[in-house]
Amino acid sequence: MINLMVANFQPGRNCDLAELERYLRAQVENSLVFGWLPRQIAIITNFAFRHEQVVAHQRSLNTTCLTGSKIFAIGDFLAELPNDEVVWCHDLDVWQNSPFDAPDFKEIGICCYSTPKYNGGSIFYRPGALDLVRTIRDEILRRSSNKEEPVINDVLRHPSHSPRVTELNPTFNVGCSGYRERYLRSDKPLRCVHFHPTNRIAWDTHARNRNGIGPAATISSALRELLFRHFGETIGTFQYEDELGPLDVRPIGVHREETFLHCTEIYDYFRANSERLTDEQFLAESIANRFGTKLNRQKLELPRMRMGGVKSKQYPTELAAFLCLLHQERKQLNSYLEIGVENGGTFFIIDSYLRVVCPTYEESLGIDLSDRIHVMGLSEYRQRFPTCVFQQVNSHHFEVPKNFSCCLIDGDHSYDGVRADYLKLRGHVSRLIAFHDIAYRVKGYGICKLWDELDGDKIEIIDRTALIPLGIGVIRMPQQDSDGGT
Repeated sequence: MINLMVANFQPGRNCDLAELERYLRAQVENSLVFGWLPRQIAIITNFAFRHEQVVAHQRSLNTTCLTGSKIFAIGDFLAELPNDEVVWCHDLDVWQNSPFDAPDFKEIGICCYSTPKYNGGSIFYRPGALDLVRTIRDEILRRSSNKEEPVINDVLRHPSHSPRVTELNPTFNVGCSGYRERYLRSDKPLRCVHFHPTNRIAWDTHARNRNGIGPAATISSALRELLFRHFGETIGTFQYEDELGPLDVRPIGVHREETFLHCTEIYDYFRANSERLTDEQFLAESIANRFGTKLNRQKLELPRMRMGGVKSKQYPTELAAFLCLLHQERKQLNSYLEIGVENGGTFFIIDSYLRVVCPTYEESLGIDLSDRIHVMGLSEYRQRFPTCVFQQVNSHHFEVPKNFSCCLIDGDHSYDGVRADYLKLRGHVSRLIAFHDIAYRVKGYGICKLWDELDGDKIEIIDRTALIPLGIGVIRMPQQDSDGGT
């Protein structure tokens, strides 16, 4: 497969040569990171360019339809290739975000916007598509069009041509317009993201929690690093005195961080701060500012606070104290089960923490009625940690597949529901069973009643400074049962 880019410099056409060269350098380095060999990276320009052993093919390019420069350049390029070659041709602001092989497609593979309209920013070609490329080129010239996408759509959707075209999964071209729908329909992790890092709105959409989805960023940490290296001078000028107002996170006073971590980055964060993993204040601040929560501000009478990220539905202080308890028990813990993961925030945080601190940790399982955890990055998380498993199932129909050493029950909050979950699980959990919301005494919530009824070695974690406490209750199981949990 060939990675093809085109840079067309036309003086006086709102096109800066230094900026084009900066994008080309960033693209070359990003491609090399993902394993492309210099000989597989093809750049066609009308000016001299060389970077990291990649030398541009210099030739004359069209002077009218600049957005269609790729169409004019790729025709001659395809004519020189063997029939079994595949070419990925993309704009300079389409960034590879994760490894990929050539997708299955006929002669042209192309993505759509959030609408059925084809997007010309990232297209896969086979040499057999040469006549289609030339048809598009000739039609652009005939119409004197200054944009290529209307012509691409007209030509490729024509009944005589459409059978040769494959609409690809949006993962190969996730841009800013209709971002949410394109992201949700995409295979994860995203293969290609389409945006100018020097555009604040575009940067916010892909790299910060401004995308209407939840994760703070949908670009990889490697791509973020590369973009900061090449475009950080501009990105660093973005000001964020935004609609959130001053950060006021309750019940702890913390400083403001601009970005939340993606679920796949929490494990690395814990490892990098391994000496502070029993510091409750540090953990609470990390949960609030680096991982992210999602709490009902009105019901819990919370002040204005910044939420998002992985959307853990826990008070940061209570979850931090629970993590410290898990650290005390770490030699007895090798697996984790969570009933009611919802967005997955608490599940990702606890699983990542246990993978760092527990010497014999093996696996985790989360269940929920909703599949919302997929939107929050489960597939990317499982690529890193394949022993993390999710099942979409009602806890009352859930059959416990094996024993676990630790469990958090946070599903059906009715008395009958949580009692049924506890009775089902107590014979399958060897060390700790935890309940969320043991102090939340409102109509319909029966966890506090069950908690009061239970006997045994009980530990209560409740933030008494909160106007409306939630609470985590933990029962330490009898020692004689502690050798289960595989």
